Amino acid sequence: MIKENVIEYLFNEKKYKVAKNVCMLIFWLTALLLTINLSDSFQVYRILFMPVLVFLLILELIKMNWYNKKMDIKTSVKEWIGVVIMILTIIAVFYLDNV
Repeated sequence: MIKENVIEYLFNEKKYKVAKNVCMLIFWLTALLLTINLSDSFQVYRILFMPVLVFLLILELIKMNWYNKKMDIKTSVKEWIGVVIMILTIIAVFYLDNV
C-alpha cells in the first residue's frame, strides 16, 4: 500500500502536480536565501543544487523508462527537454567548478 502511494506520488504528473510544484518552490526559495546569505554562492550550487538535480534527473529517467511503459503512457517532448536541460546544467556546473 505505501509502496504504491510513493510510486504514484513520484511518477503521476497529473494527480500530484500542485503538491510537487509547491515542494519544489519551497526548496528553490530556501536555496536562494542560502545563496544570498553565504559569501561563496557557488558552493551552494555544488552542495545543494547538484545532488537534488541529479536525483531529479534519475527520477525522470526512471519515470520515462519504467513507469510510462508500465502505465502505457507515451513519453512527451516536454520530458525529453527537461532531461536535456538538467544534463546541460550539470555539465555546466561541473565545468565551471574546474575552471
